[in-house]
Amino acid sequence: ATRQTIVASLYGEEAAFNLPISFKDYLVWLRQQNMHKLNPHHAPQTLPLHTKVNITFYRLDDFDRAIATLEEAYGLQPSSAHRAAFSSGHHRAKTVLSKEEALRFLETRLPLNEYPVKALPTLSKSILMGTEMDQLIREIFALDIEAYDSIPALS
Repeated sequence: ATRQTIVASLYGEEAAFNLPISFKDYLVWLRQQNMHKLNPHHAPQTLPLHTKVNITFYRLDDFDRAIATLEEAYGLQPSSAHRAAFSSGHHRAKTVLSKEEALRFLETRLPLNEYPVKALPTLSKSILMGTEMDQLIREIFALDIEAYDSIPALS
């Protein structure tokens, strides 16, 4: 449904589902949305509630250590043996590309049927820094970025 909505915003209401969109198109569309009505998969994760309630955040990069810490703190059975079952099948292997190639990929409108065969670039802040996409991400996810940047890495 989200893809069809983005396609319709780019090409018109009667546009075919498979018409190409880019990551940049997605960000431009996302900025125009009411974040409170979005599917949580697309919306910023930090809510105003997070400023009122004391919440401990962990970096996704530290997931395995954070889960082990929580399991120990709350006397839960270790989940490490079962964690593979929670791995998402929609994540794809990434390819290291030059900054120019990665940015060109993110700005290229790809038809849906080309997505699985294209090499997805490995991304970092340094690749996006100073681009329109960087500005869009900072605007849309400002609270998420602020929260994430304040989380100390687990050692």
